[in-house]
Amino acid sequence: MHYLDHAATTPVLPEAKEAMLGALEADFGNPSSVHSYGRRAKEIVEDARDRVAAAVGASPAEIVFTGEGGEQFCTQMTDLRAGFANAEASEASYAALADQIAAISPPPELAGDWPEFVDMNRSLANDPSGEELRNASPESMQRFGEISTRVSEYMAQVCGL
Repeated sequence: MHYLDHAATTPVLPEAKEAMLGALEADFGNPSSVHSYGRRAKEIVEDARDRVAAAVGASPAEIVFTGEGGEQFCTQMTDLRAGFANAEASEASYAALADQIAAISPPPELAGDWPEFVDMNRSLANDPSGEELRNASPESMQRFGEISTRVSEYMAQVCGL
């Protein structure tokens, strides 16, 4: 998954501004609504999805628009959780999971702990026997528990997971 944000400060291209103004002034329906304004808004969103997909070499089904970074994080973690739940728990799948976690941009509330959370998950993925975990210091285990709890609580409170 690619996160295409510019720290919420992306300069707006004139073409994008023109398209946005048109949607704000004339085509302002909720894309989930069934009335004519909603149907027109949905057409605009789907056209944008098609254009972005073509630009990045993806299928339109792979393009997800989110409103902000927290929503993006929750979407990625939900997809990750669902994909891993359906996968066979092998060493390779744990390593892939660790790589996917590393690729996620965390919300500001978790940003300070994220590199350590990623390292912890990589260590677990590279320790299928559990030997490293069994030999970890009590301080390391406590830190692992604190960070894992913080991430889990965020996901439960904000993402509903």
